[in-house]
Amino acid sequence: MKDKLEVFISSAQSEFEKERTTLAQRITKMPFLVCNPLEKRGAESVSTIEASLQGVRDCDIYIGIFGSRYSETTKAEFREAMKHHKICLNYVKRVKSREEQLQEFLEAELKPQFKYHEFSKFKELHEQIEEDLNRHLLRLLRLGLDNFKREKRRAIETGRTEQQQIRTAILRKEEDRPLAMVMEARSAYSSEDYLTAAIKAAAAVELALRFALLRRGISGRELRLPLGHLLQFALRTEVLSNQDLIDAKKLRYVRNAALHDGRTPLKEEALVAIKLAENLIQKLRE
Repeated sequence: MKDKLEVFISSAQSEFEKERTTLAQRITKMPFLVCNPLEKRGAESVSTIEASLQGVRDCDIYIGIFGSRYSETTKAEFREAMKHHKICLNYVKRVKSREEQLQEFLEAELKPQFKYHEFSKFKELHEQIEEDLNRHLLRLLRLGLDNFKREKRRAIETGRTEQQQIRTAILRKEEDRPLAMVMEARSAYSSEDYLTAAIKAAAAVELALRFALLRRGISGRELRLPLGHLLQFALRTEVLSNQDLIDAKKLRYVRNAALHDGRTPLKEEALVAIKLAENLIQKLRE
């Protein structure tokens, strides 16, 4: 996972060579952003045009700068950014004359689709780009916060549902229910719902553990212990081995990260949780 958003600068290199370098340096100094112009990346094993289009595909934010000179590569980069729905920030320099092909491109493709900022001096361009990038970063942070709140609410609701299923399964003595819950976790994983997959996997182990304790004749207050205390009790009563406890704690950590921190598990974390659950449930049923 990238720890910074990649910014791609698209322009006629011959016209804005010095400005591209300066702008990239300023952007890279901004929080959460990195900008590495194509001409600074060293040798590529593909053609220049393919390397530039790949750069657009890999970026998070596209910046298009247009002056007086036409560039077929710059036009292709703009179209690639459009094709892949990138955040697009466009800037057009005020000039006395512009090459006809570029003017036609601006009139036919840029102006009908985007608002853009006009500039005369590069100081003005740099300041406007920084302002626009900060505005988009703030918007992304707000979207991220909204998504965090939604995911946390969903995690809490899923957790409550699973706890109710645990209570119901115990009352009905549905000892095969943990296996069914793991199958549901795998189904959620296949649907790329890693949050539900991890919570269901943890709940399946918790239910299997409570059934294992019941088979040992343990009931009452001990059986109602929260999961953390229940794991320690299971270790003391030798229902779980030390390694089993370590594995169960890994599951609990992923579940708690979702329930309390609102963090959706990664794909790999969800798969590990399911495999740990399957292994633990098999041991607890022996």
